Amino acid sequence: MNLKIKTRLIIAFVFLISLTSIIYYLGASNTAELNQQIGTIVKENNRKLLISSQLAEDMQYITKREKDLIITKDKEVLQEVIDEIDQRMVAMNKRLEELKSVEDEGGLEDVAILEEKWDTYLKVHKKIRYFAFTINTDSTNALAYKLSATTAKPLPCSPARAASTAAFKANRLVWREISPMMEIFSAILRIDSTV
Repeated sequence: MNLKIKTRLIIAFVFLISLTSIIYYLGASNTAELNQQIGTIVKENNRKLLISSQLAEDMQYITKREKDLIITKDKEVLQEVIDEIDQRMVAMNKRLEELKSVEDEGGLEDVAILEEKWDTYLKVHKKIRYFAFTINTDSTNALAYKLSATTAKPLPCSPARAASTAAFKANRLVWREISPMMEIFSAILRIDSTV
């Protein structure tokens, strides 16, 4: 086959254009799929991150309001504090259930540890509430303060420490969700820099 150089160049050019078009199409369709998958991953991790952050905030709020239970003498103010704590606990329990529904197996283990620590704290919190609200004398408030600040049986640590450990576990859930997101963002940046 004796083709002129002009014909060979035209055929080569058409071939290169076709090959470039095919590569562009494959790249664009794969990029769209990748973008959709990344969007889904980020959305799921963002939801876990938000729920975990709210849980940590709830725990910190409840443990801080515990001090108000101990200090306050006025029954009406005490009832308001208890109502606020109860509302926050209801919201927190809903968030825990929501987190369980979106977590993977490793995350569920962390949630179980968090619940165990939180339940331990709540046992002591109920005693503090009883001393501070039901009896509400100087000696029972001092006992509630001591219970809040010192080692409580059968806990290996103080209630405040148990609560902060629970909050730390919630923060650990937050950071656990941030790590995959950072990898995704790094991959996106690498893809953007090559395009």
